[in-house]
Amino acid sequence: MVTLLKTKQSLLLLCFLAISCTCLAQDIIILKDARKITAKVVRENMDNIRYKNFDDQDGQTYTVLKIQIASIQYQNGEVKTFDSKGSTTSGQNQGSTGRTQQPTGQTQNPNEHTQRSTEKSQSSDEHTQRSTGKSQRLEEPSQSYTGQSVDYTNQTQSYIEQTQQRQEKIRKFYLSLGGSAFLLGDSFFGGGYFTFGFMPSTRNLFIIDINTGTGESKTIDRYSYTSETIDSNGHIVNSETRNDGKVSYVYTSLEVMLMWNMVFDLSDKWKVHFGPTLGMLEISGSDSYSPTSYKGVDISGIPTPQPESKDAVIGGVFVGFQWSFAKRWFLDINDRVTGSSSIDFSGKRITVLGDNIWIDSKTFGSFGNRVGLALGWRF
Repeated sequence: MVTLLKTKQSLLLLCFLAISCTCLAQDIIILKDARKITAKVVRENMDNIRYKNFDDQDGQTYTVLKIQIASIQYQNGEVKTFDSKGSTTSGQNQGSTGRTQQPTGQTQNPNEHTQRSTEKSQSSDEHTQRSTGKSQRLEEPSQSYTGQSVDYTNQTQSYIEQTQQRQEKIRKFYLSLGGSAFLLGDSFFGGGYFTFGFMPSTRNLFIIDINTGTGESKTIDRYSYTSETIDSNGHIVNSETRNDGKVSYVYTSLEVMLMWNMVFDLSDKWKVHFGPTLGMLEISGSDSYSPTSYKGVDISGIPTPQPESKDAVIGGVFVGFQWSFAKRWFLDINDRVTGSSSIDFSGKRITVLGDNIWIDSKTFGSFGNRVGLALGWRF
C-alpha cells in the first residue's frame, strides 16, 4: 500500500513538472491593443517579429510589426517592451532563483535551515516584486495604446479641418460688387462694377466684369427764358426774363470685360490673381437743359435731348488681391490697365429758344486705367 502511494505521488510530481516546463517554454506577445498571443518566437528582424502559434509549432509562420507590439515575455523570463516607433525600450531577465538541494540523509544545521528560510522569504518577496513589475508593464501597452488613440483622434480632426479649409478655398463661384474710378485719357468716370467669377480649379479664375461710370458734366452755354403771368381773361399781367438757363453735356461709360486669371496663395487669407482681359467699351453722350420749367409751367422752345454713343474693342491686363476675412466673404482690390482705339464725338449745333448753341467735339484717348474695390461672396 505504501509503495502504491509513493508511485502515485511520483506520477503526480512528473505531471506537474511537465506542465510547468510546458508553460515556461512558451513566449507571450502582447500587442498594443491589449491582445495576447501565445507563441514560439522564431526570428526577430529589424522591423518585425516572426513566430509560430505555440499550439501549432509545425504549422504556419506569422509576422507582426514591432510598432504593433507592446511587449514580449520570452520563455526564459526576459521581457522586451517596444515604443510607438517599434524600438526596444527595455529588457529584463526574470529567471527564477536557483535553489541548492542537500543530499538526502544529511543532518541539517538549524542555523542553515533558518538562513535558507530567510533566503526563501527574500526570494518570495523578489518574486512578488517581479510579478508587480510585470503587471505594471502589462498595463503600459494599454496606456500607450490609449495615448495613440488620442493622437489618431487629433489627427483625424485636423484632417477634417484641413479638408474643410480646402473646400472653402476651392468654391467654384463668387459674386462681388464694388466701386470704381476709371481714367480714360483726360476724362474721369466714377461709378461701380459687378463681377461674376468661376474657378474651375484652385489656380484658374474666369471673370465677367461689368463696369459703368458717369463722367463730369460740362456746361457748354447758357440761355435766357421769359416767364409770363396771365390772368383769367387771358391778359399778361406780369412778364419776367431770367438768365439762369444752363446747357450741359455729360458722357457715361460702360465696359463688359472677360478675364482669365492665374491665382496664387500669398497666405491663408491673401490671394493674388492676374491675367489678360478683353471686352467692349461704350461711351455715350447727351445734352441736358436746366431748368425745363418755371413755377410749374414748361418753358417752350427747350429741345429734346439727343444722346449718341460709340464703342471700341478694349484689351489689357488685370491684377487683383483678395483678402478672405470671413468664411465665404472677401475684399478684392484690383487695377486694370487697358488700351483701345480712340473714340471721337464730332461737334454739333443745337437750337435753344431760338438761339444756336455749339457743342464742341470730344476725343477720348486710347489709354485707360481702372481701380476698383469690391466686396465678394463665394458659393
